[in-house]
Amino acid sequence: MSHWTQYARRFVGALVVILLFTPASSSASGQNGDPPCTFDTSAKAKSGKTNFVRAFAACGGSITFPSPNSFIAATLTDACAPATPLSVFQFGPKGACSVKSKLKTFFNQQIAVDEANACFPDDSVPSCSVITTKAKCQDIRNADGTTLINETADQAGKGGWKLTAFARATFDDRLGGGAITSIDFPVTFRFPPAKKDRLKAKFNANAALFDLLGFGSALPPCTQFETLDVAILDSNFSPFARRGLDAGPGN
Repeated sequence: MSHWTQYARRFVGALVVILLFTPASSSASGQNGDPPCTFDTSAKAKSGKTNFVRAFAACGGSITFPSPNSFIAATLTDACAPATPLSVFQFGPKGACSVKSKLKTFFNQQIAVDEANACFPDDSVPSCSVITTKAKCQDIRNADGTTLINETADQAGKGGWKLTAFARATFDDRLGGGAITSIDFPVTFRFPPAKKDRLKAKFNANAALFDLLGFGSALPPCTQFETLDVAILDSNFSPFARRGLDAGPGN
């Protein structure tokens, strides 16, 4: 196998991992007598839920606000007014977006010809990590604040809204042995068309990786990725929401 092919397999393997966008970091490690990972991992980051809030323009250093134009006397800090959303779309009264992710590790699965094992759909490796994710949004409205979003599929069968992230992956390398960390990289996943104010998607990192690289490409049992940033982009490619917390009269 050439040096380039080895690098491509490692990089794309890390690239597909981030399609799952967990809250902060996820990991899977050896257990039940299996060898431990070559790097330290967290024992309680195998699943989680990320909530999203409206994305606003940064105060200072952004196109909207190159520099602060206000001052908060109570905290003695600079500020920018008015608060400016980055997307023309809006949340309705019941508006919300969330992502739920789950990582499960399988060890020493039986391998049978033409029969998928627990590392589905890759039946050529006995051990792997399987990552699945569900993403959804509700009550998203157009710029008028009243009309619900609703899309038709494009030629690729997708819609215009996207889930995007910036991540850093670390995992035990099957080819070279030991732990490797990929460069920080961006990844974008397109939602199916929005229907009556809702976005909904379910995807599997192993299936996506298998489609790209074929047999032997399942994620290794020791896998971790750090979500440096994650956002939902509207059909105009503008950030609509980012992970966070909020509080208001309706909360």
